[in-house]
Amino acid sequence: MRSLFKLMPYLKTTWFGTFLYDDEKIIDKRLFPKEAEKIAERLHKIQKGEVLEEEKEFADYRPVVDEPRLKNLGRMGTVKKLEVKGEDYGYDASLLHEATLLLSRKKIEEQQADRSKRLGEAVEALDDVIKIINILLERLRGWYGYFSFGEVEDGKELIEKIKHLRIGTERVDEMEQENMANMAEILASLYSCREKLEDYVEEVVKKIAPNVAAITGPNIAARLISHAGGIEKLAMYPSGTIQLLG
Repeated sequence: MRSLFKLMPYLKTTWFGTFLYDDEKIIDKRLFPKEAEKIAERLHKIQKGEVLEEEKEFADYRPVVDEPRLKNLGRMGTVKKLEVKGEDYGYDASLLHEATLLLSRKKIEEQQADRSKRLGEAVEALDDVIKIINILLERLRGWYGYFSFGEVEDGKELIEKIKHLRIGTERVDEMEQENMANMAEILASLYSCREKLEDYVEEVVKKIAPNVAAITGPNIAARLISHAGGIEKLAMYPSGTIQLLG
């Protein structure tokens, strides 16, 4: 296999630089800046499947690569192991440790940003469920009112009363009773859905914005984040704008 690529060097990127080499020696290299933040940025791009600028500089060599993200730079194949150490180029283990911590922090921030956007969907879903509950509850109250003199305010109490309602013995009475019972069952399911959504929203807000949740309460905090378009955007708003959102 190597004979097919005998004129093509290998390309490999480590945590501290990109190397072009053959079976005998390192032909050329592009070392990363000796800054943890810069190294973390490059490692993050690699994790996302992006091609680094340092790697693009070797595209004219059409090197042999073994990572799918680099396939447009050369040819996919078996790459000889690169025997290099960061210490040989002045990159010590503490720099790698710091860069790794920064990379982990960045991934957590991205996960929180994604979660805050999904939180917006959950808040809107919760609002939709509440609207449907109110519509269905009003309809059932009106319907049940034909069989009771007193109005039932509590939705869950109404569900129980409809379950035990007996309208009559005719087929049409049984059909009416069945339809009311089905609607009451749907209403009960919606109440359960609302409670689960509220629990989820509260847990997410406490996780991604504990300070905001402590000040405004989880419910208001969730809506602030949703209206702002995410926790990062909310953090950039001046206090006056946040008051308007609230």
